[in-house]
Amino acid sequence: LSDDLFLRQTVIPDGKNHGMVMLLDWSGSMDCICHSTVKQILTLVQFCRKVSIPFEVYTFTNGHGEKNQTDKVITHEMVGLVNVLSSSAKRRDLEQDMKNIFSQSLRISHRHHHVPYSDVLQMSGTPLNNCLFMMPDVIDRFKRRSNVQKVSFVCITDGESSPVHYTLK
Repeated sequence: LSDDLFLRQTVIPDGKNHGMVMLLDWSGSMDCICHSTVKQILTLVQFCRKVSIPFEVYTFTNGHGEKNQTDKVITHEMVGLVNVLSSSAKRRDLEQDMKNIFSQSLRISHRHHHVPYSDVLQMSGTPLNNCLFMMPDVIDRFKRRSNVQKVSFVCITDGESSPVHYTLK
């Protein structure tokens, strides 16, 4: 018998590098909870920064029908991903990016029209299923760039996806 009421365990990590990719639904149906979800994302980002875990945060909504890829924006068919936060950014840039997404969510959720607004982060539809089809490629690219072995994937959404768009070849 043991008088120890609490289970005490020592967990020894297996020496693998970890990373995190976060996906935030930026559709119009999220407008009332946008600020709350951004605060959740910022909490996860602060955790990652504290324990030195590489991370990427993307918003997703409808794309513009063209295929395009830059450092911050990926569009494919009907999906638009915007990389809004990244551990690879300089500290000052990351702080500004966090302030920008927080301000954007404040304006959207609470209709604060005096808060600055970004046209790149306009809310639209919810191509959740199409976006999830893209994520293995996004995660693989993140793994290579960040030199991590294990990636945790977080998706914050209200779950109401638009129909899947695809092209048969």
